[in-house]
Amino acid sequence: MTSTGERYWRRTLHEFGTLPGLRGKYGNEGDPDEPARFTAWRGLPRFPLPTPASRLTDGLSELLHYTYGVSRLELGPLAMWPYHRLVPSARCFFPTELYCWLPETGRLPAGLYAYDAAHHALVLVRAGVAVDALGAAVGADLAGADCVLVFASVFWRTAFRYGDYAYRLCAQEVGMTVGNALLVAGSQGRHGHVHHQFVDADLQRLLGLDWPAESAMSVVALYPGPRPMLAAPARPPVIEPAATGFLDPRTCGPLIEIDAASRRTDLAIRSTLDSPAVEAEPLTVPNLADVLRARRSGGPAFNPVRRPITLHTVEEIVAPALSPHVSDAVAPGACPPVACYVWAITPSDGEPGIYRLQDGRLTPVRRRGTLAGRLRSSNVNYRTANFVAFLVADQEQAQRRLGDRSFRVLNQEAGIVAQRICVLAATRSLAGRVHNGYPAAEISAELGLPTAWQPLFQIVVGTAGPSARYQMPIPFVGGAR
Repeated sequence: MTSTGERYWRRTLHEFGTLPGLRGKYGNEGDPDEPARFTAWRGLPRFPLPTPASRLTDGLSELLHYTYGVSRLELGPLAMWPYHRLVPSARCFFPTELYCWLPETGRLPAGLYAYDAAHHALVLVRAGVAVDALGAAVGADLAGADCVLVFASVFWRTAFRYGDYAYRLCAQEVGMTVGNALLVAGSQGRHGHVHHQFVDADLQRLLGLDWPAESAMSVVALYPGPRPMLAAPARPPVIEPAATGFLDPRTCGPLIEIDAASRRTDLAIRSTLDSPAVEAEPLTVPNLADVLRARRSGGPAFNPVRRPITLHTVEEIVAPALSPHVSDAVAPGACPPVACYVWAITPSDGEPGIYRLQDGRLTPVRRRGTLAGRLRSSNVNYRTANFVAFLVADQEQAQRRLGDRSFRVLNQEAGIVAQRICVLAATRSLAGRVHNGYPAAEISAELGLPTAWQPLFQIVVGTAGPSARYQMPIPFVGGAR
């Protein structure tokens, strides 16, 4: 009998067209009951943050703004998605919420805070929380961390449009936001540890999350210097009592079911995924603040302008994206548990075709291979794009070792890599469009994937063309300090 996770893997990758949200059952942008894209934090202590500098300093204001802040407002008759942040989001619904634990620092009391991106402020949700209490929930020794980021998902913001399919989109966005946090923190000289395996009920209670409406998805502990990931002592299981929220089981039953099946109550046994270990420095991007502000996903219809680039340039974009980061999903020093394939559409110095990234180099899989007949979309023009990156992973191994939590873990680890590709593409004035509208079985066959492997991400990269939308930067960023 297949598990909840295995059924959800199959439905979202191979049968997504049968999911209710993708058949128009749910809402659209502009409907009267469209959910708010920002949480209104009322009745809690607020602490406005200083105006973030235009370059990345080591301040908390810069860390939070460049990780998940509001970057620009889109205006004009075709501006369907008005608000933009520094991380891509499906239709800009932004279901991710960013929380952080901070020690006592000047005017800020120690405790857990929500980041109010709309007002660039911290909201104190629980005062007096010690890092040991947070570490017990995370299942790790967090002593020495100067900040711990917690990423949660408010599912209905995306389920409003996509129904049960929203869980995949939420997990992907959390991964991309985590990837962005690692880039920003790294530019500040901090070292991040990604924790996927934590006790959901404990973390939920600390933050006051109303499950199943909102669920904690990932934790990143930030340290001022290098430090190995240390496990906390084993603790007895904690069973979460039944809870209800505004996410209606009658309309989003499978979404609630997969998140419930993903929840952990015992950290005594934890597994890692196979991935090669390499000697590599953490990924850094020069002038990251400028690059993040320049990053684009293209408009509602991504119609790139034809501008040839070399295969070497493609390699320089995708290869660093698989650099190791510290994560409890893999062994120390290992790369993310995903592989990267590239469809080079119009390289200026080589043959079009399908390539696999191996040992930092693009190796041909099929010369002059084309996916044009397989990839068809009404809102993406593949013909004028430069390349398409596919991030793939061993779903069977992950399901075997991580159980039903494997879906969120693999999508988040792939999301870390996807955000790096989008950011590195922006260093070459290229837009990266995450687009899930691909036939997974056909793509697996074209890439020559083993049966156990699945394509998790598709990132279409090209030069964004002009449009009738006016993209206005938020007049918020101060001078360099």
